[in-house]
Amino acid sequence: MFETDVFGVLAVTQAMLPLLRKAPAARIVNVSSEAGSLRLNADPANPHRPMFGAVYSPSKTALNAVTLAFAIELESTGIEVNAACPGFTGTDVNNFAGTRNVEQGAREPVRLALIRSERSDRHVFERGRPAPMVMQPLVIDPNPILSTKGTLIMEINVNTPTPIISVKPVVLPAPERGEDLQVRVSAPATGHDLPIIVFSHGFGSSMDGYAPLVDFWAAHGFVVIQPTHLDSRTLNLPPEDSRTPLIWRIRVDDLKRILDQLDRIEASVPGLSGRLDRSRIAAAGHSWGGQTVSTLLGARVLDADGKPGEDMSDPRIKAGVLLATTGKGDADLSPFAAEHFPFMNPSFADMNTPTLVVAGDQDQSRLSTRGPDWFADPYFLSPGSKSLLTLFGGEHSLGGIPGYNVTETTDENPERVALLQKVTWAYLRSALGIDDSSWAAARAALEESGNPLGRIESK
Repeated sequence: MFETDVFGVLAVTQAMLPLLRKAPAARIVNVSSEAGSLRLNADPANPHRPMFGAVYSPSKTALNAVTLAFAIELESTGIEVNAACPGFTGTDVNNFAGTRNVEQGAREPVRLALIRSERSDRHVFERGRPAPMVMQPLVIDPNPILSTKGTLIMEINVNTPTPIISVKPVVLPAPERGEDLQVRVSAPATGHDLPIIVFSHGFGSSMDGYAPLVDFWAAHGFVVIQPTHLDSRTLNLPPEDSRTPLIWRIRVDDLKRILDQLDRIEASVPGLSGRLDRSRIAAAGHSWGGQTVSTLLGARVLDADGKPGEDMSDPRIKAGVLLATTGKGDADLSPFAAEHFPFMNPSFADMNTPTLVVAGDQDQSRLSTRGPDWFADPYFLSPGSKSLLTLFGGEHSLGGIPGYNVTETTDENPERVALLQKVTWAYLRSALGIDDSSWAAARAALEESGNPLGRIESK
């Protein structure tokens, strides 16, 4: 480790210094780790203290010292010297068990390489904030949640991630649907009594979407089942198809079909048999998928006279997560939405199932005459136990949950996605009666943050 982390850094930096001194905006960024921080690991309260071992950690401690030495030596030259912790990134070293991919892990080092100088006496980043040179030369905790400015917001401790298995397509016969229902199943490779999340995608997506959420949930103990609804672009259903006006109802039936055929699903996934906890089932959905899920939770579609339609709730669903889910209809719909989506007229008066509603405060929809507060309606207009997570700066993709690389994401923000991963995980563990401490800790951490990414309120 010392050959790479210390002697290698010394050799490469010394070799590059002549060129760096000639560069107009030279930067040196060393990739470090919280595991090497003496101050943090001397604190018995540090949850990552057990990581401090005899080889890797001391090599990072030495790297931090080398970083500080170069920063002091070069502070009069204009060369910025920083250290960065990429977080718990999946690599060969940890058998790809990290919760961040390589692209996410590279963001902080790249950011430090591109920043403009703020103060000549600040070269080392501690927890994402510029720190004076006399302070500890370390940057960020592993697997942090950061603001777009790199400021540490909160740390919600989650259980250790496990490798996951993902099987598709699992085909569920559905002759009356016109297409058999295809689903994807993602599950931890180990563990028993696994709770279930049925996930409904937004318009046009499929069972292959939403990997940032699905992978995280599965790696941390949930079995996630994703159907491909008839509106998916992968099915290319023409607008004139007789099923098109009924897709909103067929979507609800898709989720119920999954619950009805859990035996088939369990038998179709190698290694899954006997590992499901069918008493702990949650439903989650994004955008149109959120409206689909809300119907299972008790919301009802109002008819043209304003009367509630059929009750399609399902008592097997014990908790819900509604992500960027549309609010009430009627006068709140835009003319376009009123003409094309008459079913987008929900009543939340009977949505009694415990639910976490997630809304971005910059989510401006052309489907409504209102602003982003429209997406908070499922919280404010429903009875019973509910929580609302408002994401500051969040647009309809909530930072990028539809996929790791999707063009519809207009507010790409890995830190916002990381927050959403952990908060939804913590909420569902609490709502399903698995563990209350994670949800309480998540709420407290967000409330105590000096620069939060969002706000949680409950009733």
